[in-house]
Amino acid sequence: HISTQAHQPPVTALATLEGTIGEDKTVFSSGLDGFLIKWSEDGLGEHYQISDLAIQMIARSPKGNDIAVYTTDGASTNMVSVWNFNTLTRKYAYRFSDPITSLSYSAKGNYVICGTASVKGTYFLNTNTGSITSKKLKESSGAVNMVVTSDTENTAVMYSPIGTLTYYNLRTGQRKARFNTEPNLTQTGMFNNSVFFAGYNN
Repeated sequence: HISTQAHQPPVTALATLEGTIGEDKTVFSSGLDGFLIKWSEDGLGEHYQISDLAIQMIARSPKGNDIAVYTTDGASTNMVSVWNFNTLTRKYAYRFSDPITSLSYSAKGNYVICGTASVKGTYFLNTNTGSITSKKLKESSGAVNMVVTSDTENTAVMYSPIGTLTYYNLRTGQRKARFNTEPNLTQTGMFNNSVFFAGYNN
């Protein structure tokens, strides 16, 4: 339904389509109520209840039509699903055995990148098929709460809460460099053409 009604429990995530200033100004929000809301400039929201479980993370495809959603019961159910919000259909879903720690799209939208609390760490989902793309990394990334790729998708940088920034060559899977940073940052992100990294601590 379409209304100005807000989420009942707290909002858990926001997602915009970056790099299209002046074109697409819609904003998606998610909540513990299982609702995904697409907000327009006039303050009206298209409300979609896509799950009975809490939505903890969302990420919008740079291609413009899809949005990835992480839902969980806080225990054994950890699922990432991809929805086309033009056709209002779920394209596919993937269940993980461990909690998701980060959710993002690669720069061209070819992959949904899922950081997990597992030993393997980071998974790459092919956005066309929903299947896991193997051998993207030669080593385990460990738990990360931010993954950003270059515009070419040839490299990626990952932030780990233990306090490291690690750069990978995604063509070879090899680690390029690792730097020590501030540990336990949340709401992390890159800005100014990925020259700078920022995060929040307390």
